[in-house]
Amino acid sequence: MGLNQVSSEIIFNRQNSPFKRFFDVGMSVTCPADALITDSAAGGTAISTGHKTYNGAIAVDTLKQPLETIFEYAVTQKKKAAGLVSTAPITDATPAVFFAHTDTRKKHLEIAQQLVNAPLQVVIGGGRKYFLPNDQGGVRTDGLNLIQSLTDKGYIYSSEYIQDGYKPNSKLWMLLDTSAISKAGTRPFTLGDLAMTAIGQLKQNKNGYVLMVESSQIDYAGHNNDGTHLKTEMEEFANLVHRVLDFIEKDGNTLLIVTADHETGGMSLVHPDDKTQPIAYKYTTKGHSAGVVGVWAKGPGSELFRGVYENNEIGKKLFSIAKSWK
Repeated sequence: MGLNQVSSEIIFNRQNSPFKRFFDVGMSVTCPADALITDSAAGGTAISTGHKTYNGAIAVDTLKQPLETIFEYAVTQKKKAAGLVSTAPITDATPAVFFAHTDTRKKHLEIAQQLVNAPLQVVIGGGRKYFLPNDQGGVRTDGLNLIQSLTDKGYIYSSEYIQDGYKPNSKLWMLLDTSAISKAGTRPFTLGDLAMTAIGQLKQNKNGYVLMVESSQIDYAGHNNDGTHLKTEMEEFANLVHRVLDFIEKDGNTLLIVTADHETGGMSLVHPDDKTQPIAYKYTTKGHSAGVVGVWAKGPGSELFRGVYENNEIGKKLFSIAKSWK
């Protein structure tokens, strides 16, 4: 979600864009330690740990040593509850970097096992196949049924979205598809629904919580150079941000950060060849670009996120805030 992806949402939603509700805004330089163009693993690790690393790394440094993540610190040192929500497989790079540690993002089976053993209160995403043995519809070759492991640990598990009705402080896992969850607008629930379900459970914790919500398919639309898909995903993302902003403004004690680990597609907004359309989405690559991304912050500590800085500074700022928590 680069600046032009955000621009596309604002110009089509000019009177009601959630991005206009922020006053503390910054820009993040997304380059990893070993290149100028990042992948999600290195970009996510910078945010989750405060350290730049190599492309493909999941919360490990350039020597492949584990790095403490902001979520691990929040849970172990500050007794926060933690949650992950993603429309990608939950073992994909962005959710993985908050609780897993591997030398490559390709180790989905290992990441799945680490996440099942992590101190997570709520997990909602795709990627069910990585948690099941291959004779039960999955792709695990070790015979492990990690979904059974979750229920053995006392988690409520569902392969379908269940909005509410849980006991307070219930531990939830929902794996809603074998791989990625379907596109925005094609399913009976939105990313905002998933996020608010997670918040509804996490806020029961008296010590507070940390939550990462990823609108994964903004990236997919960029890789496919699909402006129509992007527009739908950005509309769903805008709804999510509005709902979370409404919640935090009422709550008064929660910090929201909206950002991206990189831009995808080298997208620009130009005059359309088709004069029946208001604008055209033009792409320069099917991959990632080195474009800076925005950082929008609201809530206690949001002023720290103004300015232009390297992406790992986001992680450092989050750690400085977390260390001040009572």
